[in-house]
Amino acid sequence: MATVTYYEPSDWFATINGAESSGYAETTGVSWSEGDIIVAIPGSEDANWGFNAPTNANLTFTQQVAVFGTMGADCGTGAWTAVAGSAQTSQAIRITSANNGTRSMGVAVWVISPSGTGGIGNVTSGLASSALSLTTSANSVVVYSCYDWNAAETDESLATGSGTATERRDGGNSTAWGQYMADWNGTSAGTFDFGPSSYAALNPAQIAIEITDTG
Repeated sequence: MATVTYYEPSDWFATINGAESSGYAETTGVSWSEGDIIVAIPGSEDANWGFNAPTNANLTFTQQVAVFGTMGADCGTGAWTAVAGSAQTSQAIRITSANNGTRSMGVAVWVISPSGTGGIGNVTSGLASSALSLTTSANSVVVYSCYDWNAAETDESLATGSGTATERRDGGNSTAWGQYMADWNGTSAGTFDFGPSSYAALNPAQIAIEITDTG
């Protein structure tokens, strides 16, 4: 079974001014080994306020999906992945603003250490208030992210999914936005629902990514 490590920013609600050189958000203290798969899923509190691809001097990120709904009604998010070419410790994954103005943004980061040969499998995303259906292979990891415009704290259990579920974050701010992160490790082969068990009061921009693990 793969090893999964999660990292997040120290403050999801710090405001960033995109017109300034300091207009970035980052998650620090990230470490990985050679061959690990890094998944970075940034989010912004408003869909009209975009961000550039995550950056790190030792990684080359590939975009997997982007989810931007309606300005003033949805959060914005996207997912990038990279394969580590060398071991590194205490790294920062940074995102910069693609727009002027002041908003909150942040980036959730997962490091997956496969037990065998890892790769990116199926990816799904959406703005509907329902769990994401994803077809997985045996022994995969599924990384799940939800940025919530309604800024509700879900206080929910996770949907059944497949494998061992771990909730990573369940937080919101009534004047800003909310974040809900989780992963499932050691999936079965099949099609399953991933997300919180209830979407009451949520207005989600969500992503689920499969990381395969072939022994």
